[in-house]
Amino acid sequence: MKRVGNIYEKIISVENLKLADTMARRGKRNTRSVLWHNKNRDSNIMALHEVLKNNEFKTSPYHIFKVYKPKEREIYSVPYYPDRIVHWAIMLQLEPIWTKIFTRDTYSCIKGRGMHGLARKLAKDIKHDDTNYCLKLDIQKFYPSIDQDILMVLIQKKIKCKQTLNLLSEIIHSIPRGLPIGNYISQFAANLYLAYFDHWAKEQLRAKYYYRYCDDIVILSESKEELHQWFLRIKDYMKQTLQLTIKCNYQIFPISRGIDFVGYVFFKNHIRLRKSIKKSMMKKYSRLIHNEVSGLEFKKGMASFWGWINQPFSNTKHLCNILMTRFSDLNIKPPIGTFGGKKVPIDSILNVEISILDYRIEESKFQDRNPLRLQLSFLKEDNQYITFSGSKILMEMIRQIPKELFPIDTTIIKDDKKYILT
Repeated sequence: MKRVGNIYEKIISVENLKLADTMARRGKRNTRSVLWHNKNRDSNIMALHEVLKNNEFKTSPYHIFKVYKPKEREIYSVPYYPDRIVHWAIMLQLEPIWTKIFTRDTYSCIKGRGMHGLARKLAKDIKHDDTNYCLKLDIQKFYPSIDQDILMVLIQKKIKCKQTLNLLSEIIHSIPRGLPIGNYISQFAANLYLAYFDHWAKEQLRAKYYYRYCDDIVILSESKEELHQWFLRIKDYMKQTLQLTIKCNYQIFPISRGIDFVGYVFFKNHIRLRKSIKKSMMKKYSRLIHNEVSGLEFKKGMASFWGWINQPFSNTKHLCNILMTRFSDLNIKPPIGTFGGKKVPIDSILNVEISILDYRIEESKFQDRNPLRLQLSFLKEDNQYITFSGSKILMEMIRQIPKELFPIDTTIIKDDKKYILT
């Protein structure tokens, strides 16, 4: 495997740090830390550049707190400046390199895939005649159990730039053991930790129907005995190679029972929304109706749930009809997957706060200028519009936003003839 070097200078370049700053502030631009940073933004970036140039960067003290939903976890929070900017600067350069390592069967933290991409693939494969049984497993305390030294060895399989490795080691070893949940780098590093296991499962086990989302793994087969054999080999691999333990609640069962995975329950002939998500959705729906919120507030409040049910592979027609009735009452369109509204030039909405509902990247009519164009569906002052752009930077920035986070409130600005999101 060819190792990549000479990355550090790209990571610490002022241009890359400025782009990292722009990306890191999405959804946080009105927070105290970002507002403080904005007062001396240029000088802060130059100071950070010098710190990195002199190899003097140290992780700031963590603010540690617990969350209890969907399960109890310790979250490690670092300051926006300099840590979050540094994390983004690293990932802007390393993400394209690491993505090439992943097999097509892993979906977490990878552009263009995500939960719905996995769900579409599983919905298609489960219909095959040779998918009769399922092995479902996950890792016990995955993030806290990751061995930092093993992770660094895996990173070195692809990265040989010494300064980049030292910077990554500083961040990874910033806590005594495991990976800090909450660090932007941690989600990619955790994915990388299992990337070579993905290859082993496909190439050594010859698992044809294999799917991984973070540490949740599903494997399909026509034989229950084959899945039991694979499980024993997987258990040994996890323990001996990665120092990980599989939870004792693993299951091997017939697919006719239904596979509860990434928010849906998959059957041979139909797919249902997970019951807990359905309950949460209807509670939120009832609360919004009871409070008699405006059309825009209702749209924003239900947008994430609409993303769950408005999928062609899921059997949620009845739920869609319930929500569509409410949307119809308010004389508005569903927020996700629609591109209606008046067409406006992108320059007419610069420096104005908008709510982006959805986007498409498609072939451009003007192939001589740019083969692709970005189509945005957005709200401005409670009215829906669409606009188009051939900006490569804008496309790259919006690609990095998971679809389930839409709608997002943002502003498009023009910086040195380049369109960017703030």
